[in-house]
Amino acid sequence: MSNESTKETILQKAKRLFAKHGFEGVSTRLICDKAKCNVSAISYHFGSKEELYRACLKTDGVNIMSLMKNVLSPVTDLPDLKTKLRLFLAQFYDYSVQNKELIHIISRDISSKSTYDTIHTVFQEFPETFTVFLADAQAKNIINKELDPRFLSKMVTNQVFMQVLFSEHSKSYFNQDIADPVYREFLIDQQLRVLFKGIFD
Repeated sequence: MSNESTKETILQKAKRLFAKHGFEGVSTRLICDKAKCNVSAISYHFGSKEELYRACLKTDGVNIMSLMKNVLSPVTDLPDLKTKLRLFLAQFYDYSVQNKELIHIISRDISSKSTYDTIHTVFQEFPETFTVFLADAQAKNIINKELDPRFLSKMVTNQVFMQVLFSEHSKSYFNQDIADPVYREFLIDQQLRVLFKGIFD
């Protein structure tokens, strides 16, 4: 096995293990056993278990930011805002469903002192970018001035996170599967209806 294929195999196996057991629950020996490589391979390719963990998250961080920057350009009016939010949510759901390991890693380790800084560093640009997008719409009088763009950012993105994280439960509760594009469209429509119309309209 070449150096590059060994490195990629370690990343794949480590990400799967971190998603299942969390950072603290996974040893470098276990990762190397699953990757069928020498224990020294982690040091050689990544330097440490901490840097391997960061590498497991970094690709997702780059991919999500690329998605956001492609979709969330400044808006011109309310229809433009709705269109871009719908497209962003659709792509964010798709990415999250296809990369559930990322969601599970974050849910396991976000409250851990040993991993919080890494998660925050890799993904801090995500809420900041979404907040700037919403603040720009607010400055153009498209969004109510009384609302906090940072709170709106968290409210919208956290809903996607929770839906994906508990997709197995939502399937049994709603008799629907979040992997179903039709059901995801329903979720997006419901989110946008509440966001723009509220629950009393």
